[in-house]
Amino acid sequence: MKTMRRILSLTLSALLLAGVLSGCTDSQDPEATPTEGQETVSPTPAAGESVPMVETPDMVQQLLGFPRDTTLLTVDGRPVAAEDFLYCLTYATESLGYSLYGGMADMDWTAEVEDTPIKTYLIDSAVESAQFYAVVESKAAEYGITISEEEQAQLDSELASVVEQLGGTEAYAARLQALAISDEGFRRLNRVSPLYNDMQEMLFGENGEHAPTDEELCEFAESQADALMAKHILIRTVDDSGEPLPEEEQAAARATAEDLLAQIRAADDPIATFDQLMNEYSEDGRDADGNLAYPDGYLFTAGQMVEEFETATRALEYNEISDLVESEVGYHIILRLPPVNDEVRSAWTIVQMNDQVNQWMEESQLETTEEFSTVDPETYYNALSALREELDAEAGASATPAPESDTQE
Repeated sequence: MKTMRRILSLTLSALLLAGVLSGCTDSQDPEATPTEGQETVSPTPAAGESVPMVETPDMVQQLLGFPRDTTLLTVDGRPVAAEDFLYCLTYATESLGYSLYGGMADMDWTAEVEDTPIKTYLIDSAVESAQFYAVVESKAAEYGITISEEEQAQLDSELASVVEQLGGTEAYAARLQALAISDEGFRRLNRVSPLYNDMQEMLFGENGEHAPTDEELCEFAESQADALMAKHILIRTVDDSGEPLPEEEQAAARATAEDLLAQIRAADDPIATFDQLMNEYSEDGRDADGNLAYPDGYLFTAGQMVEEFETATRALEYNEISDLVESEVGYHIILRLPPVNDEVRSAWTIVQMNDQVNQWMEESQLETTEEFSTVDPETYYNALSALREELDAEAGASATPAPESDTQE
């Protein structure tokens, strides 16, 4: 299930936040937030303040008969607590239910997903998520990576925002109960994201242990996305509305382009001259101050530029300058560049880290416990749903004002 691993590694924070914000009943959308005007049942942290820890009953104990810190599986000897695994199972179940059936009410527990019984698929998905968290934590510890004060402050700020959206700390505590996870467990899972990002930067960032060479980035850009990079001097033969200029103006445009190309060909440093003339003469869009919109060029793939521009670029070697290229918008002088920029570097880093984590996961030793074998996705989710209904009923009862007494004094 490599696809899922990639999703996890790229959107870990989003998954965690979506999980805690998901609806607790079938009537709610999985990403719904409190409606406008919803009453705040408890204070929310002020800006810059961290959310105090909240205590909640052990819902795993109530649902399955063993404590939430019970080990359900180990990854290279690292224990995965029941609440962590069940959180992953709940998220996998609701994500699948809403994506395939539009909600949990119509969930077909006898169906197959990717030729796998749906219950097996959900267990495998949850195991993979839990395994991912465990591997990242283990490897971060190996490399001596810990959460910095700045990162902790950011996590605190994000959690405070979630609590505010939910309506206060009591609502947050209720949502944790509805997900059968403790506050401590939820915060622990959230810490995986910065650990992952720090490890990615340490290993594959610009100054990392395995920082890429320009040659590696070029090969990656071309092989992964068929990416091209070029900048050009454009002398237009159309007006701002795209209508062709009069013939005499088009002839003048060609003469200007030919003169610029001649200057470049005659220069001791053609690339420096190209840049100078591009900044002075190119008609490829400028800001209010007259600066070119794309002075560093375009990173593009097949079909994103006019055909003549793409064809001419492909025919050039890196750092080679074209002859005049005519297209529907005018005359181009193109300088092909190695496809190396921050966007390519970032994509390369993400893919390398993803592949590295995949390898770590494949090499890790996974063992399950006796309690793990007792977890059935359908039975567990139905029990969790019943618990949520009880919690909703209790919350509704507590919010109902007591009837006024008829007794007069």
